[in-house]
Amino acid sequence: MLDNLNLDHIAINVKENMDEAYKLFSELGFTLTPRGYHTLGSINHSMVFKNDYLELIGTPKGKPNMRPELKEAEIGINGLVFKSDNIKKTYQHLINMKLSNFPPRYFSRPVEINGIERHAKFETVSIKDNIFKAGRVYFCNHLTPDLVWIPEYKVHKNNASEIAEITVIDSNPSSILKKINKITGSVKIDKEENFITVKTDDVKLILCNEKYFKERYNYFGKQIKLRKEMFGSLTLRTSSMFFLRKINQINFPNILKFEDKNKIQILLREYNFILEFKKIK
Repeated sequence: MLDNLNLDHIAINVKENMDEAYKLFSELGFTLTPRGYHTLGSINHSMVFKNDYLELIGTPKGKPNMRPELKEAEIGINGLVFKSDNIKKTYQHLINMKLSNFPPRYFSRPVEINGIERHAKFETVSIKDNIFKAGRVYFCNHLTPDLVWIPEYKVHKNNASEIAEITVIDSNPSSILKKINKITGSVKIDKEENFITVKTDDVKLILCNEKYFKERYNYFGKQIKLRKEMFGSLTLRTSSMFFLRKINQINFPNILKFEDKNKIQILLREYNFILEFKKIK
């Protein structure tokens, strides 16, 4: 088993709508990195935090076949990515557990630093598509982490500082837990009647069915286009909600906003998930 399970990033599939996604997330107070062009054919922007990040990923307009797995996937949260510091070891473990049949792949993208072009390099290995039906789950080894976690991009107007929770909807949450236990034995587990909380070293995975998701998010839970298996919500830690409270929903026809003393929830209709901000110490 792997010694630990640390979140690397969450991928949000925007398909060919990268310009629109960039504008929306910028207006929500995120500092986005310049557009990246992967050697795999995809394009991206990242929202970098202390130890993890959000990634908008898609394909150039008119070229959806550049990344078939993105073209075929649903729009919205589509990638749950964990860290690996030894991709060959991770791959061998996944093979032993019959969780993968894809060999590791290597790719890169150019990054300009102080006028000099360098290349951010990555190694990834994926879990088989039919294991986690909510979306892609894979491991990433950053060969050049300094070209991803660039200090100037870690500061955001909305004060988001890290990913706290991801909600995974599945008709049988216990089956997801069994698969996670095949990957690592280092997680802490809290079982409730309608959901399971899996605590890794740095993030919570909330495993639940559609019914609990609707109850947890009330009106928003009924507005989202639910599927039996999907990533339904994403919670970020923030040190201040001042900027977020000023967001006027009138200026954002494709979102719904709810706020109380401790949290702000934003339903991103176009990307079919709930983005939640909590002031968590």
